[in-house]
Amino acid sequence: MTTVPLPPIGGPEPVTRPEGVPVAAAAGEPAHGPTVTRPTPRWLRWLEAVVGVLSAGVLVLGVGLVVAQVVAARMGGTGLDATNGPGWDRALATVATGVIGEVLRGVRRRLPNGVRLIAVVAMSVAIAALLWFTWWR
Repeated sequence: MTTVPLPPIGGPEPVTRPEGVPVAAAAGEPAHGPTVTRPTPRWLRWLEAVVGVLSAGVLVLGVGLVVAQVVAARMGGTGLDATNGPGWDRALATVATGVIGEVLRGVRRRLPNGVRLIAVVAMSVAIAALLWFTWWR
């Protein structure tokens, strides 16, 4: 038994590259549409990986801060009544930045390379701004 796909009904089989993605009909025709993609440069994939790790770390940090804000308010007799931690604004800003970064990481494969680069730069700036305005000061 073979697993050769059936030919399409009413037309010739499309020409495909080795990875199975259809190529453009003519060499001069622009490559557009959801099935034709250009390869992502290695440096962009590397930047996406670095920003993805940073956004995942920020998300884990934010969840930990939210849990600490909830638990710390209910702990009595610790002698830490005068301390209030980083505050809800910083905890929620950290969670929001992490969630946005992870959502962008999840949809990045459906985006063109230019939009992917803009998303990487925007998340880098957002993480740097989060660290500067909520943790450095």
